[in-house]
Amino acid sequence: PKVEGVSLKVYPEHYVPGKERLAENEMRITVLGSGGPAPIRRAQAASGFLVELGNGDNFIFDNGPGTTANLFSLGIHPALLDKLFITHLHLDHCGDIFALFDAMGWARNTPLHVWGPSGYTPELGTAAFTKNVRKAAEWHVQSKQNVLPTGGTKIVPHEVDISKFSPDNPRQLVYDENEVKIYAFPVVHTIAGAMGYRLEWKGLVMAYTADSEPSTFEAEQSKGADVFIHEIMPSSEEFALHAKMPLENAESVMNEHTTPAELGRIFSIAKPRLGVGSHFVLGD
Repeated sequence: PKVEGVSLKVYPEHYVPGKERLAENEMRITVLGSGGPAPIRRAQAASGFLVELGNGDNFIFDNGPGTTANLFSLGIHPALLDKLFITHLHLDHCGDIFALFDAMGWARNTPLHVWGPSGYTPELGTAAFTKNVRKAAEWHVQSKQNVLPTGGTKIVPHEVDISKFSPDNPRQLVYDENEVKIYAFPVVHTIAGAMGYRLEWKGLVMAYTADSEPSTFEAEQSKGADVFIHEIMPSSEEFALHAKMPLENAESVMNEHTTPAELGRIFSIAKPRLGVGSHFVLGD
């Protein structure tokens, strides 16, 4: 088929992992999990996305509970899954890091590289988070010495200094390799230390803001994206019912998130080719 003179690739109706190779100029985004922040369901993991590029690069954006199992089921060799970009340190976005660290580490045999924000103080940042993850896994790591390769039992943090964001420096280039550029920019969510990411490669752009209160700023940072993934939350009443919490608590939670109407306004500013709402529970 053709659209305005441009040939389009014909894709099969169903995606079968490992059976559909990417062209050199293609990007594939797989939803590993779209739920949260309430307890996840067996049929829907928490937040997480995999971005595969035609040059062989793979990037994991967020790693909420349940996402590592879905990631492993895609059949990608663990050695090719060593780059994790965390938007913020709420556990529904990074709580599966132990599974990623363990289940992939033995076969990866190289460090897990983790990008993420700093915080108000050092103990609130990604460097401290990954250090504590590794420290908590000490018994696990020592028990595998001389049994399995241990190169994958290391975590290398790449902490983004949030104090460097300013009106004159609204985003930071945090990754620049193999023609792939990934920028981080701040978003408003609870306390300081929440970010969005913008990946650019061969004219293709993916933006991911995860949890945030809606703002013109994040829409501007995501302008022109081929795919813009943003959170969307239900009403306070629906959230209270699902999370089994008092309505007043659910209302407080919702103040830190984005409603469907607000998401529509953000997309109307950013004008992505495809806008994706995530971070809500499907069904009971």
